[in-house]
Amino acid sequence: MSHLKMFYKVKPASYPENCGRFTLRKYDGTEQDRKIWFDLCKEGILRDNEVEVEQTFAERISGREGYAPENVFFVEKEGETMATMTILLRENNMGYLHMVSASPDHRGQGVGKYIADCVAAVLFELGCTACTLDTQ
Repeated sequence: MSHLKMFYKVKPASYPENCGRFTLRKYDGTEQDRKIWFDLCKEGILRDNEVEVEQTFAERISGREGYAPENVFFVEKEGETMATMTILLRENNMGYLHMVSASPDHRGQGVGKYIADCVAAVLFELGCTACTLDTQ
């Protein structure tokens, strides 16, 4: 399977303003948030055999090098969670964008651009100099 690898050099950035449609919130560490994450990711990112929320979250997120709970995010619109993204911190001030997914019901509404703008702001805030992403 082919992979796309991307490299982003971090520049000064701020969180998007006046995005009344979308808000960004951090993972709160609860079982409910892990279930929300799982439901968002099962449409296209997770394998068919990944059916257990806690085990999958541990393997895919919390068990990963560079994991910090405060770097798992959710995008909401009018109180409904519609997307997720995680940033893992690596050596030498490198970030790694991991497990980005949007609910199929909310794709095509600009959430991808909002996530990209938020990622840039989070990376800058964390002091990262660059970020990588790879995908299939």
